Amino acid sequence: MPSIIGKALLSGEIECHYQPIVNIHQKEILYYETLVRRKNKDGILIGPLDFLHTIEKKKLAAHLTQEVFWQSSKKFSDNQEHFSLNLPLIAVSDKSTSMMLESMIRNSNFSERIIFEIQASEWIYFQEVFSLYIHKLKDLGVRFAIDDFAHGKFSFEMLDYLETDIIKIDGKFFKSGPNLVWKSTIVRSIVEYAHKNNMITIAEEIDSYEAFHNAQSYGVDNMQGFYIQRPASWDTMENKELDWLQKW
Repeated sequence: MPSIIGKALLSGEIECHYQPIVNIHQKEILYYETLVRRKNKDGILIGPLDFLHTIEKKKLAAHLTQEVFWQSSKKFSDNQEHFSLNLPLIAVSDKSTSMMLESMIRNSNFSERIIFEIQASEWIYFQEVFSLYIHKLKDLGVRFAIDDFAHGKFSFEMLDYLETDIIKIDGKFFKSGPNLVWKSTIVRSIVEYAHKNNMITIAEEIDSYEAFHNAQSYGVDNMQGFYIQRPASWDTMENKELDWLQKW
């Protein structure tokens, strides 16, 4: 019996939404992150937390990655915007998916505008699996971001080994509450390291003015979150004045 994701893929219920990452000083969009949604039979959009956990088969997750890449590539191939999407280990380890992605990128004219985001938790434990594939795609102009950096175990040595281009810092460091001095010290050290190594830093989950203010005071130039702009379909995003432009 087909799973929820299997049915969604077969019936065209998978829909991509996009959320901008913005540079707060230049007031411009750095790139858009592609976020997956599922539209049910009633036309209601369901977020990833409510259905991605149902993926149990490797092939199914790989097919979802292919679908998301195909949709986002189609959307961005005719403009000059940069865009990102998640690259799970399961997709890299699936030979047909990794070869398909490489082939599509190799035959495109926008490889330098593609950014693959890899979860820090996967990156740490499967460095060798990712490293070979990363270097192959980087030769084609693709950039890479490490997602949720500083969540759990991390080290700067890991960044040297994988030659990442973008560090997305876990949103917990920007939320108000205890240990602000400790949070500030950690984030400032990441920002300093990134600047010295020509990397970009992004503050994630900026969902309030307090988080925005903290990230700014810690020296992070780029931000993403509901306070900046909620995810939306491309048609909505393309024709809407961004919330963050109205706030600053």
